[in-house]
Amino acid sequence: MEILKKLATLLFGKSVANAPSEKRWMIDGVEVEKILVYFKDREATVDEMMMVVQEPRLKPQYGALQCSTEKWTKHEGEAIATTVARIANEVSLLFPGQAVTALTWPGTDFAIIAAFVTYGKLDVPMWLRNNVAVVPS
Repeated sequence: MEILKKLATLLFGKSVANAPSEKRWMIDGVEVEKILVYFKDREATVDEMMMVVQEPRLKPQYGALQCSTEKWTKHEGEAIATTVARIANEVSLLFPGQAVTALTWPGTDFAIIAAFVTYGKLDVPMWLRNNVAVVPS
């Protein structure tokens, strides 16, 4: 049952108990509003989303988190770095006033792009610095 509660918290951003004192999910002390996980030419699966969310090298501090799976397509002649920047800008329009950091996920051959919506500047670890686009808050 505890696993289902954690999955519900990750997917819907609130615990099943909906405790009012619950903290937000954090990465290196920066509160995370939402993580959007994109896959090339199809919607990302829950397994792919969980691969991003549960990455221990991010040193997450678990709490309430909203996640979604999305699809991205490359425009004709568009470089991957441009695609990442476009996605970061599109996400920032949905979350005005919040910082957005989008990047290609390592080991996925540029198929997965993760966009982190945060309440401050996310210091991207070296192992993740691949095609990073940042839209400041």
